[in-house]
Amino acid sequence: MTSARSFWIHAAMLLMKPVLQSICNETFKTAFPSPEARNERMDSITHYEALAKGLYGIAPWLELQEDPEAVEMAQLARRAIDLATDPKSSQFMTLTAVGGASRQPLVTSAFFAYAMLRAPSELWAKLDSRVKANVIFSFNKTRPITPSQNNWVLFASMIEVFFLINGVQHNEDRLLHGLQLHREWYLGDGWWGDGPEYVHNYYNSYVTQPMMYDILDMLHKSKPGLGLKEMFPHRDMQAIIELNTLINKAIPRSAAHLETLVAPDGSFPAVGRSITCRAGALHILSLAVLKHILPKHLPVGQARTALTRTINRTMNHRAYDKNGWLRIGVIGSQPKLAQSYVCQGSVYVVSAVFLPLGLPSTDPFWTQPELPTTWERVWELKGEIIAEHSGVIK
Repeated sequence: MTSARSFWIHAAMLLMKPVLQSICNETFKTAFPSPEARNERMDSITHYEALAKGLYGIAPWLELQEDPEAVEMAQLARRAIDLATDPKSSQFMTLTAVGGASRQPLVTSAFFAYAMLRAPSELWAKLDSRVKANVIFSFNKTRPITPSQNNWVLFASMIEVFFLINGVQHNEDRLLHGLQLHREWYLGDGWWGDGPEYVHNYYNSYVTQPMMYDILDMLHKSKPGLGLKEMFPHRDMQAIIELNTLINKAIPRSAAHLETLVAPDGSFPAVGRSITCRAGALHILSLAVLKHILPKHLPVGQARTALTRTINRTMNHRAYDKNGWLRIGVIGSQPKLAQSYVCQGSVYVVSAVFLPLGLPSTDPFWTQPELPTTWERVWELKGEIIAEHSGVIK
């Protein structure tokens, strides 16, 4: 095993083993969140947030089952899912959102569904029928929630595509509406609005582009050999067909864009809301690595350098409190960076950076030598760099 992969596994374990172990020990709901990280508006959902958002990034690694640590974590995850969705359990956490967080289960359940879609064997098929029924019951409870007219519409789509893939009755309108809106919200150059307007933040990476890519991928996998028009012959699918073309062109370009932002110390511009997602801001880059869709001018050794440095910068010892819980901040404890909807569980969405652990240790991502990043090539003259050309994607 390469030293880089060992480092990544250690970092992933540091993030999620305390959460899964605490749920399995039935202590999580009393031990988490830390007193200094309390958010009364979100306390009812914070435990579910940590589980769902923590699992969705490490899910491909759990599915691979190459490393003994992944075998252990998958076992813990299945037990945690059981306890989290069992109404009789002390750790039941999926239907408890109240007050200001009453719509949040739609968001959190979408990330939970995303995790299971990314690890269909380890996090879904191996669950017994009782646990599956509890999960489906919980997801069904989100259907009365009307999503905001922004990236939230994709949360509804994610839950419905989970139902479709797993043979559960799905709501076709709810499945497709978010995709249709995102065709309207395309702004050009591979970027989407958070709703109809441009917003300067990392939400294209946190949510929008990865969810669109994977929802559309799941649609194609649901009926192999059929095009989108054939899958839904009674609907006008032109907008979604166009969206499918756009997102497949946009992901590689957006991944390359994110790589250029990473400085040699692993920092990147701290702009926009939800910046406490830490290295999760590089979700698109990690997804492009996992799916082998990096652009030709971005070698995997260069992408690994950028991602590894960002993990090291944002998830070192300062990132965790004395109990092993991830703090609210970008590099340490910086609670004033958090919006009112951010709770200690929310920040576990940083797990998205670990998607490449789903690649085997023999993959070029792990075996290629470390290469200088774009930042170093430009500002420290560490190698040639090719000029950008027109960014028109249509």
